[in-house]
Amino acid sequence: MKVDGFNSIYSNYKFKNDLSFGIEYSFFPYSYGNTKLLKISYEYEPSFVIYYDTTIYNKTKEILYRNVVTFSYETLFPKGSVSVSIVGKNYIQYFNQYSVSLEGKLKFYFLKGLSLNIYGFLNVPRDQRNIPKTGYTDEDILLLQKERATDYEFYLSGSISYSWGSKFRNSDSFRF
Repeated sequence: MKVDGFNSIYSNYKFKNDLSFGIEYSFFPYSYGNTKLLKISYEYEPSFVIYYDTTIYNKTKEILYRNVVTFSYETLFPKGSVSVSIVGKNYIQYFNQYSVSLEGKLKFYFLKGLSLNIYGFLNVPRDQRNIPKTGYTDEDILLLQKERATDYEFYLSGSISYSWGSKFRNSDSFRF
């Protein structure tokens, strides 16, 4: 069970509260839990939403019920870790409104304490119920102050990090 609260002028959420209940199945035995993980999970997620502006669906507030299915693979190796996830979401009462995303993470230790981290995300959103009905000003568009309807989202980032002070610095765990 997970509870989440959210507020965002950019995304037109005055108040968004999610409560989710889930179950997961791991394809590898528990004894592999510290080295690799292949799992599928399902979450049922009711949400209560209040919007700043009326949406393109003429809503100022609503209760949404969503299914979330995640298929993920993660593995640890002596010099880092790799994970890949595919996530599908859809609203139960608006079944044709869905999103599908692919997410990947790579962590590579190349010197003692120094690691390279790469993260990528691709999303195809067909569930943007939060888009305001009113138009956008040139300022909103240029300064990215309001979320707009889109056919896809893509994000790629990289970082270098250094950790010290623990002999367990290279240890990761999927279970927590």
